[in-house]
Amino acid sequence: MRKSQRWLLIALIALFSTNSALADVIKREMRSVWIATVANIDWPKTKGNSQSVIQSQKDDLIDYLDRMDAMNINTICFQVRSMCDAMYKSSYEPWSSYLTGTRGKDPGWDPLQFMVDECHKRGIEVYAWVNPYRWSSTGTTSTWNTDFDTEVKNKGWLLTNGTFTVLNPAFDETRQHIVNVCKEIITNYSVEGMIFDDYFYPVGGMSENSSAPDYQLWKDSGTSLSIGDWRRENVDKMVADVYNMVQETRPEVRFGIAPPGTAGESASKYGLSIWKNGYDTQYTSLYSDPLSWMSKGIVDYVSPQIYWHNDHRLAPFGTIAKWWYSLAKHFGNCHCNISVNIYDLAQSMGYQAELGNTQAHWDEHVRLVKQSREFAAEYGLNAFGSNFYSITYFRGTFAEHADYVATNCFPQKALVPVVDWKTAPSYSAVANLLRNGNTLSWTGIKDGLSTIRYTVYAVPMSLSRDAATTDDGLNGEYLLDITYAPSYDIPTDKQTGYWFAVCVYDGYGNEHPAAIVGYPEGNSDKVTLLSPINGAKATWEQEFAWTAIDNGTYNLYIGTDKNGNIAKHAVTGLTSNSTTIDLAEIADFTDNSTYYWKVVSYQPNKLEATSEVASFTSPARQLATPPTLVAPDNGADIENEVDFVWSSNDDNITSFVVQVSSNNEFGESTTKSFSATANQSLTIPASTIGLGTYYWQVIGKGKRCLDTPSDARSFTITNTGVGFYEPGYEIKYDTGTYPAVDNLELKSLWMRTNDYQNIVFAGSGTYNRSIVAVGDYVYITGRTENSATATAFLEKYSALTGEHIGRLTLGKNASVGFYPCNNVMKDSDGEVFISNLTITNDTPLFIHHVNLETGETTEVAQLTATKYPSGRFDHVAIIGQGTKGNFSVFAVAKDTGHIFRWTISNGNATEEMATATAFYPTSATSFGLAPQIIPVSTTDIFIDGASTALTRYSFPGAQRTGSFLANTSVAPESTVNSGATIFPLGNAKVVIYANGDHSTTPSHSFKAVITDSDISFTQMKELWTLPQYGFGTVNSATFQADADHIVVAPNKVRFYLFVPGNGICAYEICDTSMSEIDDITTDNNAPIEFYNLQGVKVNANHLSSGIYIKKQGNKTTKILIR
Repeated sequence: MRKSQRWLLIALIALFSTNSALADVIKREMRSVWIATVANIDWPKTKGNSQSVIQSQKDDLIDYLDRMDAMNINTICFQVRSMCDAMYKSSYEPWSSYLTGTRGKDPGWDPLQFMVDECHKRGIEVYAWVNPYRWSSTGTTSTWNTDFDTEVKNKGWLLTNGTFTVLNPAFDETRQHIVNVCKEIITNYSVEGMIFDDYFYPVGGMSENSSAPDYQLWKDSGTSLSIGDWRRENVDKMVADVYNMVQETRPEVRFGIAPPGTAGESASKYGLSIWKNGYDTQYTSLYSDPLSWMSKGIVDYVSPQIYWHNDHRLAPFGTIAKWWYSLAKHFGNCHCNISVNIYDLAQSMGYQAELGNTQAHWDEHVRLVKQSREFAAEYGLNAFGSNFYSITYFRGTFAEHADYVATNCFPQKALVPVVDWKTAPSYSAVANLLRNGNTLSWTGIKDGLSTIRYTVYAVPMSLSRDAATTDDGLNGEYLLDITYAPSYDIPTDKQTGYWFAVCVYDGYGNEHPAAIVGYPEGNSDKVTLLSPINGAKATWEQEFAWTAIDNGTYNLYIGTDKNGNIAKHAVTGLTSNSTTIDLAEIADFTDNSTYYWKVVSYQPNKLEATSEVASFTSPARQLATPPTLVAPDNGADIENEVDFVWSSNDDNITSFVVQVSSNNEFGESTTKSFSATANQSLTIPASTIGLGTYYWQVIGKGKRCLDTPSDARSFTITNTGVGFYEPGYEIKYDTGTYPAVDNLELKSLWMRTNDYQNIVFAGSGTYNRSIVAVGDYVYITGRTENSATATAFLEKYSALTGEHIGRLTLGKNASVGFYPCNNVMKDSDGEVFISNLTITNDTPLFIHHVNLETGETTEVAQLTATKYPSGRFDHVAIIGQGTKGNFSVFAVAKDTGHIFRWTISNGNATEEMATATAFYPTSATSFGLAPQIIPVSTTDIFIDGASTALTRYSFPGAQRTGSFLANTSVAPESTVNSGATIFPLGNAKVVIYANGDHSTTPSHSFKAVITDSDISFTQMKELWTLPQYGFGTVNSATFQADADHIVVAPNKVRFYLFVPGNGICAYEICDTSMSEIDDITTDNNAPIEFYNLQGVKVNANHLSSGIYIKKQGNKTTKILIR
């Protein structure tokens, strides 16, 4: 954000108040990056000790650090000891083989000293990353023959388990050795911190019986502890000894540990609960207990390695990170910053189907940072942060990722959190602060081994010290940099218009009193407001005037609070003592209301001054002159596109809205609105409206007038046409031959398949799993990738022509785990809902209602399967009124016979499960993958899975009540695909179900049958196989062939068939023996039933506006409810 933009933002937030700080500026936060040297993961990329290699190694570090400085990273965790070796000059251990290729070989320079020097040049802290016990992780150490290695072998210090060898934690000598190593580092090098990672006892776990290599040591110790607790106590002793050494040597050095993210086995000891689905390899395998360290106060911070993202089904980041921050709150005197995974940009982690250097993953990394801030704030913690593993993923191929994270998370420098439970020294303001040209200098401070550096601030000349100060010293908005030297070169953009402050910044994170140079010389002159004042009635184009001052500039603010606390309008940087403002441009303008205004004045090298407040009364809006409709004529028939034309002579009208409604009341639910800006004509493709009769009106709009609609006219769309939304689109048809069957005729409406090359599926259709048909449109589910953070959407097609209308992007709350927007469906009212693919109760089943105009999604249910927690649900079905809170949801767990029904009433969900044991074919033992449910009622359902054909069941008994056993002549060719739709046609029912798959002939097809109104299998008669030549041969691995329908009339239904990765086909079936309106005989005494256009029976007492089918005996009519 440019500085000018920041100042406008400040003005808008603070309005007239000049002593407000930006609430969103983060002054303190741990922003750390790991640099792994073990196995040369991040550095060094070359080995040796020649001058060229040394220079290459140094250049590589400098490149890393320059990039971290640009990102506003403030801490580097540099791995200096990974295998009882050293990346520094050690008196105890050999030089690391990762430097030269040979363990113990002098590299010719000191990498840790170089790292400290270069980091401090950039104001960055250095934490020495130490692996305390690890000696080898490969088992191939026979060539290690340094004096140190020979000594530890001869002394029997080593403990081996599998390929891992460590210094035996049970020995006092090894513990003291680790303390000595750590003391040498913090004594000889000006590091600000030390961090251990998660390696303690050998990786992989050790037995706890007599076969354990340390079993006899445990027996000989005479302890009453179990062998596991004894091992953990050994580690605790080492951690405590190192911590105590640090307090005695350099107490400001922050000592902490980065345990595995999944910890908490010991939580109950401290009155805590483990996070959901917790498991703890740290406690049971590495034999260490972070909660013990926190409770004993022997670490200054923890940095749990939560290397999973929010979509992980067992260990979601948010759940675990929040738990760790709760521990920091519970124990106190211990900071928490989370180690996060950014290496997913290049590596597959198994639980995510697709990973890579993508926008979705960049957004997830930003989210992880912000979640830490949110959780810390929730627990009232002022210490938080992120520790990125690892630095490689912030440069090179991943440089844009680094820029993105910096821009969205770290726009300015930040200090580290304060260790406020320790007693820190006090320092006075620095002496002799001077500005010489564009360089600041002062007298430096030296205090033994203590860390001393300085914070430098540049504050706009117009702001006083009080205005720039918060509860934590000077506002972080003005923090220029941190420097370890007693001088600082002022950046070009801060060389004029600012005063400067310098504070001592100690190793505990405290800032001390500021020294200031270049402070303003008194206040600017205050202006007097001239007009409008005293509540005067203002005009729309109102001139604001005030007295002038010498060399003055002015900011004018307008608001509704006489004390000037909330800004509605701001004009900044004025050089004249008057300006004219269009009052209609004021945010949330209200007419005939009292407004207040004031002027802040500025003069060179002086503080700002604020005028008194004056008031005025805003002008009143008048009714706009209604627009006059010109075309189309009332009752006109329209094809392809609608040309709306109107006229208006009202100068206050600046834009128009054309409203089209299915009735002349223009209710919100029946009206589509189209903006026309200032033009007095608008052309709209007929396909955006649909076939039928509509009403239209035009509303004139303007900030100075009240909305006024025109008269209304009607028109009828008889043909929607194609190509307006998808230029060049041509309708393709199914070329199969479908003879009439018993007065039933079939017509192909359109076809989009791979063979026609008029449809494309990403990921072979794995992102597009389901279809729904509503009104004039067909929608297919989609997501940008297979991840919980993927953007969810619906692809929208014309139901009549197949033209692709566009993509309806869904609300962010639809992006849920495991994968979002897997299924789309209608409820009994024809409202549309989506659901996610869920794997176990770690990812609940979310049901969202979709606003098909805006894409907004509203959660109506969040369901878990407590009766089978490990169940995966690909698809669900909803029956009832989902938007009214009274409905049922059906789902079937994959590879089981478990059928679930959740009954939702008044926001409460009741879960029921019944298990089917009888299937079709009878050889099946479960429904298989991705089962689909077609509910007839809350107790009568059809199920089709990847291992079964369409079968009928009762609920809750899960008894098989119908199958192709009763009529094998119409059984499907294959049971691999699942999907079906059922609809009425006169007094009969048509059932369309998955037939072939990618390997059958024809490939991917559906079978259409007609049966009685009871949908009995015995009465099923085959009509057609659709499409006759199949959809295509792509195996999307979704095991799905979805279908839906729209009832057009009692004798006419359109239905839509979809196979992921292959295509969509649309057909119309018509019973030519019936009229579209009524039958020839009528039973006036028969009960009256009402159906919506989807063929779903509705309650006659709850008919809202719209078209319905009225059925009485054999008589069927269409009715319009207004």
